[in-house]
Amino acid sequence: MLEEKTYSISELAAIIGGSSKRQAIKRKLERRHILYSIQGRGSKATFKIEKIPSPFQEFCMDVLKFDKNTDFEKLRNLYYYCLNDELFSVC
Repeated sequence: MLEEKTYSISELAAIIGGSSKRQAIKRKLERRHILYSIQGRGSKATFKIEKIPSPFQEFCMDVLKFDKNTDFEKLRNLYYYCLNDELFSVC
């Protein structure tokens, strides 16, 4: 799962999937609205993840393998009611 820390290019490519090219990783992070900074150049560059705006969405996509087009607000509400509401505990 993606966390707020420093990653090498190969580590980050393994976590978010896809190509291990620097530009491809940058595009994926920008599409997910993740704030990052890059230290270094070339293959020795590292990405420092500074802020993940929606950690639940990242968890669902990375760990639970939900599609990126899922309505994560509805999914969050479903999990909340299934796990926390006594009247809805028939799940």
